[in-house]
Amino acid sequence: MRPTLTLLSIILLMLACSRPEQPEAEAVDIGSGLPRLVDLGSESCVPCRMMQPELEHLRTTMEGSLEVVFIDVNQDRSAASSYRIRVIPTQIFYSPEGVELARHEGYIDAEGMIRIFREHGYLSDEGV
Repeated sequence: MRPTLTLLSIILLMLACSRPEQPEAEAVDIGSGLPRLVDLGSESCVPCRMMQPELEHLRTTMEGSLEVVFIDVNQDRSAASSYRIRVIPTQIFYSPEGVELARHEGYIDAEGMIRIFREHGYLSDEGV
């Protein structure tokens, strides 16, 4: 019984000390100094395709204030597990330092995404 308990303790300790993959390092350019929205979806997903004009609106109206990244989980299959995605589309909101602020699952319009950044103290009321 004792060797089994010791082995189990070692395994649990190893799991606790291991660092999970951090895709944020790839998606969040900490040196940019801007908050970033990462949208994970697929070109074959209807709600994801509905998001494309909203994302483009953010890119154009918030240029210089916000960065927008789209990751197609069919093209990058490891992204779904790396980002712990349950459904698509999923939007992940990051601070300029790369800290995850919030997540949203499903369709959301540009104003809703801007509202989430504002609720966390990012983006002013100007420029929208």
